[in-house]
Amino acid sequence: MDAHGPVWELTFKSNVRLAPEDVRRWVSIMEFAQNEEEFEWLLNRASHARSVLEIGSRFGESIYRFAKKIPPKAKFLCIDWPNADDNPLDSERALRIKRHEILAMGHDCDVIFGDSHDSNNIAIAQAYGPFDLVFIDGDHTERGVQQDWDNYGHLGKMVAFHDIAVPPPCYVSGLWIELRRKYYTDEYVAKDSFMGIGIVYREKNVTES
Repeated sequence: MDAHGPVWELTFKSNVRLAPEDVRRWVSIMEFAQNEEEFEWLLNRASHARSVLEIGSRFGESIYRFAKKIPPKAKFLCIDWPNADDNPLDSERALRIKRHEILAMGHDCDVIFGDSHDSNNIAIAQAYGPFDLVFIDGDHTERGVQQDWDNYGHLGKMVAFHDIAVPPPCYVSGLWIELRRKYYTDEYVAKDSFMGIGIVYREKNVTES
């Protein structure tokens, strides 16, 4: 269910042959498709969280970094649809490995492999909740990101979105503009970054400073 746009799809279609050095470079990017500076900004604001739900975990690097930042005995839940964009890299295996590493840190961590829009998966997440942080980085289509907000946003005290600055065909930015009008929010787009991360603080009034 992770969607990072047509660039990823064109790069990783099985009929495209890449040189070994290009494969290594793109694998590194795909394992952690975040701007380092932006994600560190999010980590600092979520360091107090004791429970995290991530929609779109891919290779598990972002949830792993949350786990390293947060003291032991926290609760993590990931929902991810492996290779939903036809990426041949084995993201499911990588995410399973990251889960075991998180468990070894003394946290609780479960993974749902499937569509975040599936009613059964929504029900499971609701049973696990509420969460201190919900991080939405899954389906970036207009309908998809709206559904993830509708289905999971109410489960988090803080709800973070990745790719708030990316223009269509990524539609996170459109939803983000609407949310800024209704909720107290914070955001950070690093210099020369085209992605950006935004946080909705659901328990604060939009008029609060």
